[in-house]
Amino acid sequence: MIVVDGVALQSNLETPPSIITFWQNVVGEWLKLGHSRDFVVLVRESQRIALPGDTVIAVIPDYSYEDAESDHVGLQSACDQLKATLFISTLYTYPLRTPSVAMIYSVDESQEFLSNLAAQEKHNSILNASAFICPSEWVASNLMAKYPGISKEDIEVIYPGLHGDLGPSPPLKLRKFREERDLTRPYIIYRAGAGERRKIAFRAILDSLSEIASGQVPEVVYLSVDGSRTDSPLESFVDLSKPIRARIHNLKLSPDELPLLYTGATGLLEVEPELGMGNYVLEAMRCGCPVIILRESQRKVEHANAPEPWIEIPLEPHAISQAIDQLRDTKYRSSVLSQGLIYTKNMTWEEAAKRMWSFLDLKAKNITS
Repeated sequence: MIVVDGVALQSNLETPPSIITFWQNVVGEWLKLGHSRDFVVLVRESQRIALPGDTVIAVIPDYSYEDAESDHVGLQSACDQLKATLFISTLYTYPLRTPSVAMIYSVDESQEFLSNLAAQEKHNSILNASAFICPSEWVASNLMAKYPGISKEDIEVIYPGLHGDLGPSPPLKLRKFREERDLTRPYIIYRAGAGERRKIAFRAILDSLSEIASGQVPEVVYLSVDGSRTDSPLESFVDLSKPIRARIHNLKLSPDELPLLYTGATGLLEVEPELGMGNYVLEAMRCGCPVIILRESQRKVEHANAPEPWIEIPLEPHAISQAIDQLRDTKYRSSVLSQGLIYTKNMTWEEAAKRMWSFLDLKAKNITS
């Protein structure tokens, strides 16, 4: 029996929506795959977020970071009663003895929604885990870098699924969207977020535009998304009272509008390793938007697919300006778009759920053998 702690769905923890969506979809696919009798979800008392109707649940007390020790005892009691062979948490909880698999959404606490107490519990859950699931190679690479005792064999990389109907937007809808949003010139996208790293990256992008020939400087879309709890206002990232070479569009869009924005863009720029649960980098590629990853270190991440479906460059203005210029070459741009579409083609929730179940099932069998 695999026990899943549904703590991320506890109402007062304000878990990012992307994590909630991930688990709702994975649990739903597990039920479709016929695993309903092979796992139990521990539901916290105040949970208000629905799970698929056929999910087998057991209700347990709410989690509090201030009383984490009691929670470890309670989780172990639940695991004993359910005869659990393996435990996995939707956040960073863990039992005392039952082997656990830690789901690691990101390694950089400064970029997370976690308080200091929560970050400490996350650290403890990593130390107590027998194996790990990460939502991208970037997160896996950073996990191994921060915790050298963790090997590649301990980690399964499982990208979240993308909506089946996601893809490049049709020209007429795209033209109307661009007119409505006053996006009359070529533009690049930078996603709003929080933290000093993201500020540094955004300033480097703006600095890079000074190296692009006059008349070819793209406009910049600073993108916030409805429902996000971590997006910082543009004013906190850049001093708008000082001259900026490019026009900046400060847009807040609904998720339904994002494919239109992505399809029409010259490219989306993102600083590593922000390829966790949000998954908008993959969504952009599925919509025909080239992605430029800004690498802070010299260390390159090994990816499962080759060639890389995105452009990976150092986080420095000259490299950024060159990458933006390259995307004006029609043949090169088409190659990048094609790689992105191929890379994301099979990223479905069914595939994500199958891979996770196979990994958990293998770990459970290794423990009991």
